[in-house]
Amino acid sequence: MAIQATGRATFTAVEDYSIVFLLNGIRCEALNFDSVRAADSTTFEADFFNGGASCVVDKAVVSCYDGGGNTLGSPIEVSDTSSAVADGGNLYLSKDCKTISCDIYVGNAKVCGKTIPVVRDGSSVGVKAVSYKVINNVSAGTSLNWDSVQSQTSYPTQKPDKGKYMYVMTIVLYTDGTSTNTVSTSYTPTDGINGTSIAIKSKSVSYAGSDSGTSAPTSGWQNTVPSLAQGKYLWSKTRVDYSDGNFTESYSVGRIGMDGSKGGTTHILYASSANPQSVNDVRASIDAAHQYYGTYQDTELNDDVNKYTSVKSWVLIKGEKGGKGDDGHTPVVSIGSNGNWYIDGKDTGTKAQGNAGHTPSVTIGADGYWYVDGVKTGQKAQGDTGAAAVQYSVKQLNSTVASVKASGTGTNATFTLSAYLDFQVNKNVGGTTTNPKITSIKATAGNETWSNSNVNSTEAVMTCSGNTSYTSEKRPPSTLQVEIACEGKTLYATVPVNTEPGVVIDINKNLTQLQTTVAKKADISTVTQKADEISMLIASQKVYRNLLKGTDFSYIPDNMSLNANGEVVEITDKVLYDSSRTVHIKTTNTGHYDGIYMRPITIQTKTAYVFSVWAKGSGKIALETIYQDDSGNRAGRPEVHGDADADLTPDWNLYTVYFTSGDTYTKLECNIWANYVADSEMWIAHPMLEASEKYSGWTLSPDDPTTEQLLAQTGIDIRKGVIDLRAGKVAYLGANGKPYITAELDDEGDAAPYILQ
Repeated sequence: MAIQATGRATFTAVEDYSIVFLLNGIRCEALNFDSVRAADSTTFEADFFNGGASCVVDKAVVSCYDGGGNTLGSPIEVSDTSSAVADGGNLYLSKDCKTISCDIYVGNAKVCGKTIPVVRDGSSVGVKAVSYKVINNVSAGTSLNWDSVQSQTSYPTQKPDKGKYMYVMTIVLYTDGTSTNTVSTSYTPTDGINGTSIAIKSKSVSYAGSDSGTSAPTSGWQNTVPSLAQGKYLWSKTRVDYSDGNFTESYSVGRIGMDGSKGGTTHILYASSANPQSVNDVRASIDAAHQYYGTYQDTELNDDVNKYTSVKSWVLIKGEKGGKGDDGHTPVVSIGSNGNWYIDGKDTGTKAQGNAGHTPSVTIGADGYWYVDGVKTGQKAQGDTGAAAVQYSVKQLNSTVASVKASGTGTNATFTLSAYLDFQVNKNVGGTTTNPKITSIKATAGNETWSNSNVNSTEAVMTCSGNTSYTSEKRPPSTLQVEIACEGKTLYATVPVNTEPGVVIDINKNLTQLQTTVAKKADISTVTQKADEISMLIASQKVYRNLLKGTDFSYIPDNMSLNANGEVVEITDKVLYDSSRTVHIKTTNTGHYDGIYMRPITIQTKTAYVFSVWAKGSGKIALETIYQDDSGNRAGRPEVHGDADADLTPDWNLYTVYFTSGDTYTKLECNIWANYVADSEMWIAHPMLEASEKYSGWTLSPDDPTTEQLLAQTGIDIRKGVIDLRAGKVAYLGANGKPYITAELDDEGDAAPYILQ
């Protein structure tokens, strides 16, 4: 159901407003319930007019009433009347609906209202007669005496005077003998003051660093991009000042990447040339004198400039400035033996006029050539200006991933590397960025190489499937080195290699030598083993794909809210899902939005996403996604597929919606609520938004606090040799649903829980 005002006419005086209702583009004075419900799709539209021309108003409110004049549901307020979508079409076309009204406002004053009846055909109750009563030209707050007003059969055409109100009562008599009375109001404002056009006065961009990726900094803004530590957030603020003295500010944010863990840390160095000769030529941070970029890997955390020889290649980040043209100077002019003019000893190719007895006129033309006595020579007056600087950079697209996967178990386990690479090249010339064609792509990991020498596209895509099996003697690489050829240049990129959780990288062949002797239960805690007889390294890297924070409901993040509307919406430990807390929702009324609201979330344009949640209970569950514009206003919805509105069951089920983002908005609301069902009850768990074409299993968000951070909030520092539980209350949720810490083994060899108070 859409409410739409067409046209963009502007008026300095507000008068003569009217409303025309359209059903599927055809003007209607009544809405047929049966016809609309039987149609595949229906558009109910309210067009607004000032005089005979269509116009735009500041606000429109659509309301639905039953036979007693009571409001059904909540009125829908539309502030963007040029192309607004009003939700709840079924609300307005419910069986109890008798009339639909639309009121329009200019500023805060209601200037016009109109009501139409909802009828039914066939043997259903229909409209027998419609009449109207009018009270015109009264002030606000005037008492209305409808008994003294005569009814009329046609809708009134008069309008109130400026600054006055007109009230119209619509009386609908139905074939079953019942009737409804609704009152609409129109108002004619006094003339306003002619407005002036507003133009953009100036536009500026500033930058600041922050520890938060959700709250913009309040200080520290500067005109240049600052150098930030790893893990910090870089904010940019765009300010637009207008000619009326007002301004708007919009923000965007990105995060400085973190070093990887030991065994695969990627380091970045900057050199003064493509062939540094000593540590004096290398820096750990970029500056004006060190513009060559290079990487290397080891297990340390710091970028050690002494290891500059470990860098395989250096890439110039900023192109060299073009050469400067020769400065202009007064030329030496002479006549050669061939009769041509010579300038600075060079033959111009132009015959000298007259003889050497006069001083020639020598000028520089607009085309940059010497002119002698007004005749163009074949010689440039000065050198060409330098060409614009050219910069190349490699862009890794979202689908790029490299990982080591396991097959088999124990000492028979083998591990192979596979990857999917997706890259673009950004070429910046004089401030303009393009994506030139890539000719080839090559990837190297250890002694394995994959290549595609015939790309010929702006996007290089390649699948890498490894052949080498990794064992204790040959460990998998921590990075995949990528070379991309574009416009005769070779560009480089590094892709981290993820290791699947639980993969055992190094199993010592002497594992079978482990001998454990337990003489009796009292000795159950004693294991004798020589240190050189076993060596085991477990590598597990969890990839956190969830864009939503706090989805295990261990805390409520700053962009999540529980919307109750007087109903029950609570986080509970009484019903768990996979050891995580759940949100319990219990409703008693219809027409409420009861549930979880998460907004805004930053997304990428033109990208496939999955919005999912686990739930059980009774009634219906709704998964809602809404775009936000840069000003924080709602801006429509993505086209979604899947269980956007679905029935619940007593068992846990996964509900998902799939959509591909458009090319405009980068902010998204993700909401989960009980869908207008009275006496429903549900539990929801593990909501997730991920950039993918299919659901791939729930994870936490990379922005969620770690276990170490959560323990630190209670006063426990796990990096100390001793953890003092007296530092604060610690509640570890155990398998039996109660807080406990395993402190010792009892006489039966079982864990004896220590209950914290």
